[in-house]
Amino acid sequence: PSAPPALPSVVVPQVTSEVRAAAEGWFSAYERGSAAWLAGWSATPFTAAGEVVAKDATALKAMYKQLLGEASAKRTITGLEVLTPAGIRGKLGGLPPGGEPSDMLFATGKAGGEEFILLLKKSTQGWRVCGIDR
Repeated sequence: PSAPPALPSVVVPQVTSEVRAAAEGWFSAYERGSAAWLAGWSATPFTAAGEVVAKDATALKAMYKQLLGEASAKRTITGLEVLTPAGIRGKLGGLPPGGEPSDMLFATGKAGGEEFILLLKKSTQGWRVCGIDR
């Protein structure tokens, strides 16, 4: 008898220092209130709660300005964690809206009393935040 066909392997990215740096960069830009730096740590198309909210850099900066405008003045970051798809499933019971199991990693943290889930994906500039859920 022949061997069973091999199942296609799902490539799960590893949490590396580069991924951690992207998540930390995003959160520190949020803490400082810099829409330009937030956009710099991000990639388009950008999703919020699973919906595409920015297709280019201009729309991305405008979205971040709005986000920062709604945020509390005190945005100290606490509990930053970078997780694999399995790790985020364990924490949330599933993938966040817009999350993909094969080529994404996730970061969670609290800022100004609000819980954030960042969706990270490898882009041409390296690892970048490509989505957010609150």
